[in-house]
Amino acid sequence: MKSGHHSSIAINWPPTNHGAAAIAAARSSPDPKPMSVIRGNMKRWPFPLLLVFTLFSPSIAGDSLTPTTSLLDGQTLVSAGGIFELGFFSPGNTLNRYLGIWYKKIPVPTIVWVANRASPLTDSTGVVKIRKDGSLVLLNGVAKVVWTSDSTASASNPVAQLLDSGNFVLRAEESIAWQSFDYPSDTLLPGMKLGWNLKTGLNRYISSWKSSDDPSPGYYSFKLDPHGSPELFLYRESTKIHASGPWNGLEFSGVPQLKSDQNFRFIFISNQDEIYYTCEINNSSVVSRLVVTTSGQLQRFVWLDAIQDWHVFWSDPNDQCDRYAACGPFGVCNSNPSPTCSCLKGFQPKSPQKWILRDGSDGCVRITRLDCKGDGFVTVSNMKLPDTTSATVDKSMSLDECRESCLKNCSCRAYASANISGALSGCIIWATDLIDLRNFVDAGQDLHVRLAASELGMQANMNSGQSRRNSNKKKVVIVTVLIFSGLLLLGIGGRCVLNGMVNRRRRRTSLPSFGGREPTAFQAKRHCSDDEISACKELDVPFFDVETILAATNNFAIENKIGEGGFGHVYQVAM
Repeated sequence: MKSGHHSSIAINWPPTNHGAAAIAAARSSPDPKPMSVIRGNMKRWPFPLLLVFTLFSPSIAGDSLTPTTSLLDGQTLVSAGGIFELGFFSPGNTLNRYLGIWYKKIPVPTIVWVANRASPLTDSTGVVKIRKDGSLVLLNGVAKVVWTSDSTASASNPVAQLLDSGNFVLRAEESIAWQSFDYPSDTLLPGMKLGWNLKTGLNRYISSWKSSDDPSPGYYSFKLDPHGSPELFLYRESTKIHASGPWNGLEFSGVPQLKSDQNFRFIFISNQDEIYYTCEINNSSVVSRLVVTTSGQLQRFVWLDAIQDWHVFWSDPNDQCDRYAACGPFGVCNSNPSPTCSCLKGFQPKSPQKWILRDGSDGCVRITRLDCKGDGFVTVSNMKLPDTTSATVDKSMSLDECRESCLKNCSCRAYASANISGALSGCIIWATDLIDLRNFVDAGQDLHVRLAASELGMQANMNSGQSRRNSNKKKVVIVTVLIFSGLLLLGIGGRCVLNGMVNRRRRRTSLPSFGGREPTAFQAKRHCSDDEISACKELDVPFFDVETILAATNNFAIENKIGEGGFGHVYQVAM
């Protein structure tokens, strides 16, 4: 991580008609500040200039406007907790004036919202007021509307209020008629929604400034696409340059670093009324914002009191694999090895020469065409799921049902679980090329890619019916092996018994008699005379009495048991 500013925009803030000397001093300052900062440094300014600013306070009382009050250029609203301030400013080297919101207590001028982004005032005659119809308007010096809320508060006593969240709301009694959080600029504050109100069709997104001098919408925007399994895209004009991957119940599959912790809670909501992403701060001491910069970077900043500056907490795109479709269709990007692009199993580079030159943009093509009837799947783990814009989603399906549904659809290219937060649930099916694939070391999720039977190397495992037959075949093989093993053991045992009978017949004349019966092992040992010891020693097996065995196995203690077989337990003995 590295520290940095969101442009640390120099802001000119001359009050209207409050003295030429004050205006000149503010605009010629090497690091001009908004009025709140200028007031903090007044004690170091010459007395006449200090007197000018003392006589003309730039702040009106409170955090609200009513139909009977107005906000002039040079005046501000301050939220109840003193966290945010609303007023007029001039960014960078321009003299144009804009109505905006910034942090009041942070010494680095940081604009978080601009009302008239594309319609600047050319002088300091702007005024904000609530009209009779209940709408909030910004007027220039000739009372022409420069910007309007386009919403009206129908009640008789509408109020426009700046909240400690940074939200500027137009309310009528208890209902909100309009709010700045619904119309972001380049900054997403905690509590802001990035996404769609499906009832009204409102699309909330952030877009970069055109330059540090011009807050009008620039080349880059960060939006949520509600189609398929919704995901976030960073655009350069209308071209996708980065994708978050779909939300999988825990995180966006392509941004594993965005995990909720003790400071941040990342939330994704999708229902019949709205689809949006938002961030909440769990620790009230943390000040953070998400910005899309003029250079096309998404950056989350946190304010560090120790260095009195903004610190880059997280940034995207961050490496080659963060670039949208870096390895083309069916190509997988991995930032660890070199080259970074590889093909999925069963695919090969579409343009081998480009691939050799490490240009994977053309992606990969199948080695063997699918035949629909004998296809199967290969599971690829730790994957960022491909672009889901054209995917089909069924949240009620199990993963097994998802697999069967994909097999029945000859156009299906892959499937995956829609939610991995608990037991795998939901189904995403891709019927188009798999684009924007990425492999992680210890993140992502399983993606099941459809392949021809020959590419899997085992046609018997290509579909559910064949899998059951394959299971039966395995059982037959196991039974056959067991039968063969049993016969082999019986054969060996029979040969041993036969050899033993032959040997006993040869020795019978040299062994003592036991009533015409074959002696047992213990009888043989106990009744061999000294003259017959040599004959006893020729027996094939050693002889032990019960006492010896009990002592050797510690009375058949369980800790000495090392296994068991068809003839009983097997013990380790100490001799």
